[in-house]
Amino acid sequence: MLPARRLPLALGVACAAFLPTGAPALHAQSADRIWGRVLTAEGDEHEGFLEFSRGQSAASWADVLVGSREVSDDNYNAWLLAVHDGRPAVRTVDVRGYRVSWEERYRDFATETRTGIRFGHLAALVRDDEGGIEAVQRNAGGAVTVDVPGSRTGGVSVSPGGVRTTSTTGGLRARVTVDTPGEEPVVVSGRVIERIDFGAAPPGAVPSTARVHGSVEDRFGRTFTGFISWSGAPVLQSDRFLGRDDDGDLQRFPFAEISAVESRFGGAWVTLASGEGFDLYRPLGSRYRQSDIRWYRRTIRIADPGLGTVEVEWDDLHALRLHPPSGGVRYDDFGGTGALYGVVTSRSGEEFEGWIRWDADEEWTWDQLNGASDNVEFDVEFGRIRQIAQSEDGHVHVMLLDGRSYELSGSNDVGGDNRGIFVFPNAGPAEREGVGQEGTDWHHVAWEDFGEARFRAAPEGAGS
Repeated sequence: MLPARRLPLALGVACAAFLPTGAPALHAQSADRIWGRVLTAEGDEHEGFLEFSRGQSAASWADVLVGSREVSDDNYNAWLLAVHDGRPAVRTVDVRGYRVSWEERYRDFATETRTGIRFGHLAALVRDDEGGIEAVQRNAGGAVTVDVPGSRTGGVSVSPGGVRTTSTTGGLRARVTVDTPGEEPVVVSGRVIERIDFGAAPPGAVPSTARVHGSVEDRFGRTFTGFISWSGAPVLQSDRFLGRDDDGDLQRFPFAEISAVESRFGGAWVTLASGEGFDLYRPLGSRYRQSDIRWYRRTIRIADPGLGTVEVEWDDLHALRLHPPSGGVRYDDFGGTGALYGVVTSRSGEEFEGWIRWDADEEWTWDQLNGASDNVEFDVEFGRIRQIAQSEDGHVHVMLLDGRSYELSGSNDVGGDNRGIFVFPNAGPAEREGVGQEGTDWHHVAWEDFGEARFRAAPEGAGS
């Protein structure tokens, strides 16, 4: 878990209507693209492929809705009981000869954490009676709090009924662009959006432009493959890579025409699908359009369906090679979410099996394990993890279901600031009322005693 980061958010959705199925490349990607129906307060309805932009970058089901959330009192109480025998820290100060003492709750315990959930796990975004946002999960789970950064609403709660904002200020600082064949694009203010329902695209539906997909090779020789976003901006094949050539002329190349982008000192080498290459440099003093990709020293985000998301800084990029995905990532591929379950082993060899709460807050398969490896940032979806192991020298190895393995550090999810791993043998998240009180059946493995966690599906009849 990393400290919460507040990022600006505006919601942009581009709905591309049906095109002839004679475009095979687009048709092959139609299953990957977010599909939804947008309803407005005026009663208008627009349905198509959706693109979320400005702060939140999303156009495929593998992309992540990013925010932050508050850690519940139950989580804090369980941690306090495990680490400090249930007694909050006491702070004492001397004021003009008088000693004043008081209990200080949440000392050494961060109450807000960065979080995210992939769009493939969402059923809807709904405006409630107070103007807030309810983001309903397909398989709704237990209660957490998510704050969508930069929105005009406040916190968002993920509960058995979904995700609900707690603010009463109302409205999204957002816009929706609807792309209808033969007509000018229609722009809808986010403040009048009542509901967005997500679902698989109907047979024969083809987007007007595909999501950019490719493989990023970093300067350490590692390769990450998935859907590409550039510095938080969504990247579609109609978007353009911008820079000045050797003559100082401004060049804009649609990603649909690009085969590869390589980082070079002071610039980038762009190879087109035709084989032609261009040396481009930072376009100083130029005016950017929203669809232009400002590549210079910006972060590249890869939404990897089998991992989560990976972020590579421009200075650590060797090459980006664009290619379509080898297989579709459908909405139905994200249908199953639930509570974390598995076996936790201590360094002394003790084993505890049950429902798992990681670092005192992550307990759902859609939650993310945060860490870094050689300057590359990882947000690994817990549902894609097979095993987390800590070696004797403190190195943490994360093995994915597909066999890939990474050594991660740099966050309290995988480091010394981890608040420990809780195991609940007989109580899933929906059955833990009062957890944190003495006498409940649970175990706490401190990070310095943690050896290994092996995740698996809960046995039938084990509860929620």
